[in-house]
Amino acid sequence: MAQATRFAPIPNTDPMAYMDAMALLLGEIRASTPTPKALREFMRMNNLFDKPTHGTLLEFLDIDTGGPAVTLGQFAFDILDADDQRAIRKLMADRLISLNPLMAKYCLEALDADQGGRLHSTNELY
Repeated sequence: MAQATRFAPIPNTDPMAYMDAMALLLGEIRASTPTPKALREFMRMNNLFDKPTHGTLLEFLDIDTGGPAVTLGQFAFDILDADDQRAIRKLMADRLISLNPLMAKYCLEALDADQGGRLHSTNELY
């Protein structure tokens, strides 16, 4: 099974604001079905564009820019249709686990102090 090893943060966004940034980005795509160039321009205007990580972020969010218009995949629609932040967090966790179950297992075991694991610093987990 292939394991995803590259994940991109949302540029210029505090982690606590990720859900708002995702809602803005995904909502714009659903509302206007922009071209890939128009999407990049929208992201630049909203300070969400970072050229080196752009493709990785779109892939994680299930955004397809391969055609004449940008389209959303099932995961992106699920995020948009989620009822609350708890549902979005669950979807994000499921997505991360599905993309790299071995990494998720290691991280959870490393944090499980009751079963012999120990709390690690952020740098150790990276």
